[in-house]
Amino acid sequence: MFTLDTQFAGYTCPKNFNALISVIVFNSSMVLLSIFISTRRYQEERRFLNIDRDSPEWSNHFWRFLALVGISNIITVINFLLLVQSNILQIVVVVLVRIFGYFAIHQLNLVKNDFTNYRKVNLVEE
Repeated sequence: MFTLDTQFAGYTCPKNFNALISVIVFNSSMVLLSIFISTRRYQEERRFLNIDRDSPEWSNHFWRFLALVGISNIITVINFLLLVQSNILQIVVVVLVRIFGYFAIHQLNLVKNDFTNYRKVNLVEE
């Protein structure tokens, strides 16, 4: 973990700069993809909760939501397996990319409209 050796898919590259950078780029791209897919999943969940169950749109949103949940779970497992084989430098870079990715999502206002366009759904019966 505290070495600069790169491990990927069962292979070890001892102190190879190109392998280190390429794995960092791959890990970072998977993290950004994970952030994008999970954001879309939350958006679709809010849309799904705001549609009447008897409407024809309901089934469309339901299957889209289930597909996004499945894709999100698969990418989460892949990210975990990549993180397990990473060294400390790769872990630090992935954490920074994840922080900046969430910051970019909010700064680009990709989630702002979801909080203003949809009514609040009370999931607790009163």
